[in-house]
Amino acid sequence: MKATRGHILIGARRAKQNPVAASTTVEEKCWYHPDRNIEMFCRTHNMVYCTRCIATEHRSCSGVTDIDHATKGSYSMDELQGLQSEINDIFERLVDVTKKKEKILAETEEQKTSILGRIKDMKRKIIDHVEKLERASTDALKEKYSEVKTELEEDKTSVNKMTGKLEERKKKVTMALHMNKGQRFVQVKLGQKAADDAKTLCKESDSKSLKDITFTEDEGISDTVMAKQSFGQIDIDGRQKTLVIKTVDVKKDCDELKCLIPDLCQLHDGTIILIDQRSCSLKKLDQYNKAKLLCNFGRVPTGICCTGKDKVAVKFMNSEVLVLAVCDAIYQKHVHIRKKISIENGGFWGLAYFAGDLWMSYRHGVRVYSMSGLLKRNITHVQGLNGIIQLSPVHLAAGQDSIFVTNGCDGALCLDKDGSQKYELQDHRLRFTRGVCVTSRGTVFLSGSQSNNVVVFNKDGKCLGGKRFQQIECLRKAQWHCCMTT
Repeated sequence: MKATRGHILIGARRAKQNPVAASTTVEEKCWYHPDRNIEMFCRTHNMVYCTRCIATEHRSCSGVTDIDHATKGSYSMDELQGLQSEINDIFERLVDVTKKKEKILAETEEQKTSILGRIKDMKRKIIDHVEKLERASTDALKEKYSEVKTELEEDKTSVNKMTGKLEERKKKVTMALHMNKGQRFVQVKLGQKAADDAKTLCKESDSKSLKDITFTEDEGISDTVMAKQSFGQIDIDGRQKTLVIKTVDVKKDCDELKCLIPDLCQLHDGTIILIDQRSCSLKKLDQYNKAKLLCNFGRVPTGICCTGKDKVAVKFMNSEVLVLAVCDAIYQKHVHIRKKISIENGGFWGLAYFAGDLWMSYRHGVRVYSMSGLLKRNITHVQGLNGIIQLSPVHLAAGQDSIFVTNGCDGALCLDKDGSQKYELQDHRLRFTRGVCVTSRGTVFLSGSQSNNVVVFNKDGKCLGGKRFQQIECLRKAQWHCCMTT
């Protein structure tokens, strides 16, 4: 039946002995082929698949077997309980992430409300200022109009008075025709005076220029306002992550002495692998920063770096390097020795895998070995901007196209794969720079063992700031974190 297609039958005796199993025994379906049950296990990819996946995608893989055979002699309830605990931890982290996103969403809503308020404030201020400009222009217009009006009314009054006098004199000149000679003489002179005064007034009136009231716009104001598309630019800025410091105890019950971690590295899956000089051991930190012992060397390790998927190179004080394959699957937990290389001066810290070679620090410089053990280069000094720089390196860190060498002073050197200097990283706050790590984006972290601080540089060598700590020995990058050993 379709409803029970994913079920399997078990005996009545087994159902009585384990009723929980009877109620929970359901075949898991393949992620890629939902119509098929999971029946096979691929050791190469450490994952379970259906037979179709094995036939199409995993034919060249080694260690392919069925589920029953894969679980013989290696499956334990402790591992299942450990997985259950891990899933619970991840679930709690996801719940925390959801809560943080909800909090950020609420903060974003508050940011929107705040910005809208600022936009309205800008609008009100601009409108208030425009109204102020309007009042100033209106008052100036009224003042100029009053000035012109007063002058014109005064001229009009003068003309009206002169018109009245001239009208009166005109009548008396007409009456002078019937007066005696003396009276006519007086009227003629007074009439001539009135006519001359009227001519002068007309001449003065004609000589006065006409006054127009004009308005010239301030194009700077209108052009500036019209050119704007909005009150401001709205952007999304990435928040700077808060620096979270977490202390991890890597000491195991079998360790008699306090741990001394001179170096660590990270595998491609994010697992942190570290060496302990005092216990002469190799340890790992999982994604939850839980320490686990991988193996004991029986000799003192001085450096470690990742050389490939699940592969690390470990340098020892007895001047040899072991290339190891680190396995940690359900069916096996151990370390395989893939290669052994003889070197010089293995007692010094500093090891990095860069451009396919192993770069190793010693007292007077850096030696570059091929993976077959051939010494390719011995770098004792580099040409700096202010002359020759003698190397006295401590730790090394490989970037995408550069390697960074701490030089035991106030910074580090950025070198090309041929050993030539690209640029120098320096900051007066660093004293005896020992630790270094570089992120995938080129950000460089340097630690000063005497100044007890970490200073950050961008990919161009510009200092971005720093932070002090109580004690720092080594600095390494681990996925999204920087690990400092103390």
